[in-house]
Amino acid sequence: MAWSKVDDQLAFHRKTIAAGNEAMGVWVRALAWSAGQLTDGVIAKRMALAIANGMAGTMAPEEAIANLVDSGLWVEVEGGYEFHDWFVYQPSSDETLKLREKRSQAGKAGAASKWKNSKPMASAIASDVANGMASAIASDVAQRCPVPVPVPKDKDSSSKAADATPTRPEVEDLCKHLAHLITENGNKPPTITKAWTDPARLLLDRDNRNPDEAHRLIDWCQTDTFWMGNILSMAAFRKQYDKLRMKADQNQGNVNAGTNRPPMSAAMAARHQDVPIQRMLERLKAKRANAAVGMEGEQDAADEIVAELQRLNVEPHWWAAA
Repeated sequence: MAWSKVDDQLAFHRKTIAAGNEAMGVWVRALAWSAGQLTDGVIAKRMALAIANGMAGTMAPEEAIANLVDSGLWVEVEGGYEFHDWFVYQPSSDETLKLREKRSQAGKAGAASKWKNSKPMASAIASDVANGMASAIASDVAQRCPVPVPVPKDKDSSSKAADATPTRPEVEDLCKHLAHLITENGNKPPTITKAWTDPARLLLDRDNRNPDEAHRLIDWCQTDTFWMGNILSMAAFRKQYDKLRMKADQNQGNVNAGTNRPPMSAAMAARHQDVPIQRMLERLKAKRANAAVGMEGEQDAADEIVAELQRLNVEPHWWAAA
């Protein structure tokens, strides 16, 4: 039997409210089906319609499915739909199969241990019974031969050990930056765990993304009215990276253009020394870039930057270097 997880904030999450109760009934039933069938969150179009036909109530099946896609709970893929951020919250099919195998092996080991221990005891019982001591032996066997119960390995032990491993500053910096802006936008503060640091590390190492570009894309997506509601985890940010960069280029030019930042190593060092101020400045830059065209809009953004710098007692030359 496979289990699926539902966040305790689901009931009043903005995506749930946007989808509606009928569509959420389809979502929960599809969640259970995908976990049981080990599809890793993928729902074929015909299966989605079959589930929606029995769950949508007064809402048309197609409308319920469209609501799930429009609210960001499902993503439309070739041949059907996919749960948003499935691997962030649900175990993969490989993990589920490995857990089943471990439990099966534990059960076999317990049965073998019980059978092995019972053989010498059976011989002793037969001998004692022959000598007229059957009653005493039966009592002794009951006391000395408890049924072995396999103790399952703590499945969280390895992940806890991995979480305790020190994280590289640039990876931690990237995670803190995104988590801070998500919280600033009124969402529940994310907990930075291995589910966050692993995608950030892969983004920099395997995908070979530029850290400064990644930070600027985080600033951009968390000020964009559409993407701020869809990029709520580091895994989602990594998955949508290319699309975010394309949209950012269309809206405000290349995220690397027109900057006077120092080389990456120096920038990373400065960011690591004072992450909150550096991130605040980057966010104010993004606000200025998104300001309305014209002197009045630019002046408003500039006034906001100056006021915030004065509040924090930041030296002007520090801002120029950033």
